[in-house]
Amino acid sequence: MSGTRYTVDPDGDVEMSILHPIFEVIKAPELTSWEHAALVE
Repeated sequence: MSGTRYTVDPDGDVEMSILHPIFEVIKAPELTSWEHAALVE
């Protein structure tokens, strides 16, 4: 496969040189009320 390069360490594990992207879904919390206690929570 072209474009993939790897090395093998002494333990036999493959070390890939291409990093895989990491995606994280971020969603704002929903406010139940505008009271101070709810905003600080």
